[in-house]
Amino acid sequence: MFQSFVEGKENTIDSNIQISVYSIALKCGSAVEYDALLKIYRESTKQVDRDAALRGLSNTQDTQSIERLLIMMLSDEISPPSVRFSSPDPRFLQR
Repeated sequence: MFQSFVEGKENTIDSNIQISVYSIALKCGSAVEYDALLKIYRESTKQVDRDAALRGLSNTQDTQSIERLLIMMLSDEISPPSVRFSSPDPRFLQR
Protein backbone atom coordinates (compact mmCIF):
# COMPACT_ATOMS: atom_id res chain seq x y z
CA MET A 1 0.00 0.00 0.00
CA PHE A 2 2.79 2.44 0.91
CA GLN A 3 4.67 1.74 -2.31
CA SER A 4 1.51 2.24 -4.39
CA PHE A 5 0.91 5.54 -2.63
CA VAL A 6 4.47 6.73 -3.21
CA GLU A 7 4.31 5.72 -6.87
CA GLY A 8 1.08 7.68 -7.31
CA LYS A 9 -1.11 4.63 -7.92
CA GLU A 10 -3.21 5.56 -4.89
CA ASN A 11 -4.22 9.13 -4.11
CA THR A 12 -4.48 8.79 -0.34
CA ILE A 13 -4.07 6.41 2.54
CA ASP A 14 -7.07 6.30 4.86
CA SER A 15 -6.31 8.44 7.91
CA ASN A 16 -7.42 5.60 10.20
CA ILE A 17 -4.49 3.45 9.07
CA GLN A 18 -2.02 6.08 7.85
CA ILE A 19 0.34 5.90 10.84
CA SER A 20 0.29 2.09 10.77
CA VAL A 21 1.07 1.97 7.05
CA TYR A 22 3.93 4.43 7.44
CA SER A 23 5.30 2.63 10.50
CA ILE A 24 5.25 -0.80 8.85
CA ALA A 25 6.87 0.59 5.71
CA LEU A 26 9.72 2.02 7.78
CA LYS A 27 10.13 -1.00 10.06
CA CYS A 28 10.38 -3.32 7.07
CA GLY A 29 11.96 -0.90 4.63
CA SER A 30 15.28 0.69 3.90
CA ALA A 31 16.63 4.17 3.26
CA VAL A 32 14.48 4.26 0.11
CA GLU A 33 11.26 4.13 2.14
CA TYR A 34 12.72 6.56 4.67
CA ASP A 35 13.47 9.08 1.90
CA ALA A 36 9.99 8.64 0.42
CA LEU A 37 8.32 9.28 3.78
CA LEU A 38 10.65 12.18 4.51
CA LYS A 39 9.52 13.72 1.21
CA ILE A 40 5.88 13.26 2.29
CA TYR A 41 6.70 14.95 5.61
CA ARG A 42 8.44 17.89 3.95
CA GLU A 43 5.90 18.45 1.18
CA SER A 44 2.66 17.93 3.08
CA THR A 45 0.59 21.01 3.78
CA LYS A 46 -1.65 19.36 6.40
CA GLN A 47 -0.28 19.11 9.94
CA VAL A 48 -2.07 15.81 10.54
CA ASP A 49 -0.24 14.28 7.55
CA ARG A 50 3.07 15.72 8.72
CA ASP A 51 2.50 14.26 12.19
CA ALA A 52 1.69 10.84 10.74
CA ALA A 53 4.81 10.94 8.55
CA LEU A 54 6.98 11.98 11.49
CA ARG A 55 5.63 9.14 13.62
CA GLY A 56 6.29 6.76 10.76
CA LEU A 57 9.85 8.04 10.36
CA SER A 58 10.51 7.23 14.01
CA ASN A 59 9.99 3.52 13.28
CA THR A 60 13.01 3.08 11.04
CA GLN A 61 15.43 0.32 11.95
CA ASP A 62 18.28 1.78 9.90
CA THR A 63 20.91 3.44 12.10
CA GLN A 64 21.83 6.07 9.50
CA SER A 65 18.17 7.03 9.13
CA ILE A 66 17.85 7.26 12.91
CA GLU A 67 20.82 9.62 12.97
CA ARG A 68 19.25 11.72 10.21
CA LEU A 69 16.00 11.94 12.19
CA LEU A 70 17.83 12.97 15.37
CA ILE A 71 19.67 15.70 13.46
CA MET A 72 16.33 16.94 12.11
CA MET A 73 14.91 16.97 15.65
CA LEU A 74 17.79 19.15 16.81
CA SER A 75 17.38 21.56 13.91
CA ASP A 76 14.60 24.00 13.11
CA GLU A 77 12.96 21.53 10.71
CA ILE A 78 10.90 19.78 13.39
CA SER A 79 9.23 21.85 16.07
CA PRO A 80 9.39 20.37 19.61
CA PRO A 81 5.60 20.03 19.97
CA SER A 82 5.60 17.80 16.87
CA VAL A 83 7.91 15.24 18.45
CA ARG A 84 6.11 12.22 19.84
CA PHE A 85 7.68 8.95 20.70
CA SER A 86 6.19 5.59 19.89
CA SER A 87 6.09 2.92 22.55
CA PRO A 88 9.29 0.90 22.52
CA ASP A 89 9.25 -2.55 21.03
CA PRO A 90 8.49 -4.93 23.95
CA ARG A 91 11.32 -7.22 22.84
CA PHE A 92 13.80 -4.53 23.87
CA LEU A 93 12.27 -4.30 27.33
CA GLN A 94 12.75 -8.00 28.10
CA ARG A 95 15.83 -9.05 30.02
